[in-house]
Amino acid sequence: MLTRQTSLTRTKRKLPAALAGGNGQGLFDAELALKLYELSPLGICLSDGTGGCIYANAAYLKIMGMTLEDSRGALWSGSLHPDDRKRVDAEWQEAVKAGQLFQS
Repeated sequence: MLTRQTSLTRTKRKLPAALAGGNGQGLFDAELALKLYELSPLGICLSDGTGGCIYANAAYLKIMGMTLEDSRGALWSGSLHPDDRKRVDAEWQEAVKAGQLFQS
């Protein structure tokens, strides 16, 4: 069974370099970033390069009606409204290709 602490530990190792910084001196310390994510009332999902979820905060899980186990590897784009899916997916693919953080 996946626990929130195990999930946070795994996620800290996988945070994008721009957040965690290869030398710990990035925009945010990984530990601080995770604390902010957990406290946020906004749903936050971090994904790998294929779109598979590697982290989801409690607000995201509540909004999506998912458990922590359900979120692992789930494609976040599946939760988008069908009218938005094509546009957002194209924007996301471009961000991945450019090695940039994605926000829409």
